[in-house]
Amino acid sequence: ATANAFKHVLSLLIAQRINKSFPDWRVKRAGDLDSGHQDLWAKANPSESPGNVAGRFQDNKTTGYVLLLVPAKGDRKDYLVVLFSKFSNGLELKSFQIAAEKNQVLERVVIKKIPKGTYFGNDDETKIKLKYDGIQVEDLEVGSVIYYWSNGLFKRVIEAD
Repeated sequence: ATANAFKHVLSLLIAQRINKSFPDWRVKRAGDLDSGHQDLWAKANPSESPGNVAGRFQDNKTTGYVLLLVPAKGDRKDYLVVLFSKFSNGLELKSFQIAAEKNQVLERVVIKKIPKGTYFGNDDETKIKLKYDGIQVEDLEVGSVIYYWSNGLFKRVIEAD
């Protein structure tokens, strides 16, 4: 029960931070996907949200929460990828914008956590070894980008198909 209470409080803190720091944005929902991609997502990821993931993205101790934010209103085709994590005092959240993309097909864009390991870029030469969890931003059935923490900052690589 304590773990669920903590998750509830944390989700409220993140919601407050989004409202304050990103007032024109909201978290991506499965209903934002077009119907064909909703089915594809539900079959491949039945218990996951296309708009948020939790993992150890910057070190092996701290759980971070990455959100895919889309415009709350209007027809803009932009998205933000934002990491929320706790300060060491455990009482406050910090946020870090990982990516901001414009003119995307939002009906197909999702995020996933990928485990540490070796991944390959879309060329024959790019190979990355993740020491921590990574973030995959995928344009379903088109391609994806991996964001990963390395030497104090997030880097990106376009992933091989």
